[in-house]
Amino acid sequence: MRATITRLGFAIGALAVAVSLAGGVYAAGQNNSSTQGPDGQRRFGGPGRMMGRGGPGSPMRGVLPPMVLQRLDLTDAQKERVKTIVESHRDEMRATFDRGLKARAALDVAIGGDTFDEATVRTRAAEVATIDTDAAVSRARVFNEVYQILTPEQQTKLREIQAEMQKRMENRQQRRGQR
Repeated sequence: MRATITRLGFAIGALAVAVSLAGGVYAAGQNNSSTQGPDGQRRFGGPGRMMGRGGPGSPMRGVLPPMVLQRLDLTDAQKERVKTIVESHRDEMRATFDRGLKARAALDVAIGGDTFDEATVRTRAAEVATIDTDAAVSRARVFNEVYQILTPEQQTKLREIQAEMQKRMENRQQRRGQR
């Protein structure tokens, strides 16, 4: 039972990351703000950006959130291309997300039912896993399409940013483990 709940948590997390990736990429491509940083470069966001496109309340956060894309100094043409890529996958990702919600609800019903039916729980959990796999493939597809429009220098910088993010996450997990 605990393993099923753990897998469910991972499955929900994977779907959230998929939606976040699409959202982050889309949000970055949506920037029309003329907000400039101290170096004169255009910045994503603007007034109210914490809850605006790509902010904490946005489904667009994730693997390539606007802050990461901003650090890559995308050209206007690249930003437009990112927007086009994300929009081309929007329906697919939304459908996967909706399927995931329904599958998780069905799994919750199977887990919390009046009687225990292992076959039903396994079937529902397998359905969730299949949807999570579809979401991971979609997320990888979008990431790869965006990655391909980056210059070699931007690709290198992206990998460095990802390594920094991974290191911070590991440090956070270690601090939590020490408590």
